[in-house]
Amino acid sequence: IIASQQDEIATLQANVTLNEARVSTLRAALDYVNRGSTETAGVDPAVLQVVDEIRAEVSEKRRAELEEKRQQGGIESAPDEEEIARLEKECTALRNQLVALEAEVQIL
Repeated sequence: IIASQQDEIATLQANVTLNEARVSTLRAALDYVNRGSTETAGVDPAVLQVVDEIRAEVSEKRRAELEEKRQQGGIESAPDEEEIARLEKECTALRNQLVALEAEVQIL
């Protein structure tokens, strides 16, 4: 039983370490994006990879939304104020999610 518990503790510690590294990378990626920098020299490749993955995901979601609007018969050439507000709200929610994940990792 003790060996089983020790294995479980080791597994949990490994998960905490991985999650802490992921949160650290996400935080660095958020800082990189918030700076608005396009300079990649000296930036951790893991951060650039996360930024690229998130950009690809957002881009794909946006394409899907535009295609859906196109199929429904109406598509705007530029986002309106409501769309911009929705996107800003989504960014804020993602930032809050990152903070919550960091807090969760700290608890573990």
